[in-house]
Amino acid sequence: MKKTGLLIILCLVAAAAAQDSQAPSAPTPDGTLATPVNFPTEQVVKPTRSDLYCAGFVNKDHLPNANFVAGGLDTPTTAQYAGGEIIYLAGKGYELGKQYTILRELRDPNRYEMFVGQDAILKSMGQPYAELATVRVVDTRSKMAVAHIEFSCAPVVPGDIAVPFVEKQAISFRPPARSAGAL
Repeated sequence: MKKTGLLIILCLVAAAAAQDSQAPSAPTPDGTLATPVNFPTEQVVKPTRSDLYCAGFVNKDHLPNANFVAGGLDTPTTAQYAGGEIIYLAGKGYELGKQYTILRELRDPNRYEMFVGQDAILKSMGQPYAELATVRVVDTRSKMAVAHIEFSCAPVVPGDIAVPFVEKQAISFRPPARSAGAL
């Protein structure tokens, strides 16, 4: 009796699994098994926070570097700081609770030109900057501020520039247009 009951339960489970696998799907040609490889679905990937705040930018003018990272809790034994750590910001004008973006001026140590005039074109574009982290000021002192790194793209080192945080608008995507001949 126990064997019969176990056999009935196994048959019911197999029948339920077979019904799930026979779910209606898009029509496929005869002799073709529909898989995500040969019949892919189209998906639109939206930009992440890293895409928005770690891309860097080029500015026509040099940004002021009066506000900068002075160090961290473990300075001088540690020189790189990342998400979740405390850093000290030198300069003036910091406000308690306000967010700041940590930037680094970029320069290319390779002076080789791939084509004549490349250096002139790059200089005419402006100064490139890397966006490294977003910090929030948790305490202010007479000449410094204490900040917590909330979001980090790359390690922050002493000397990096601190500028007020600017919220970036996410890019809205529309689904790709389908052509009349598409299946």
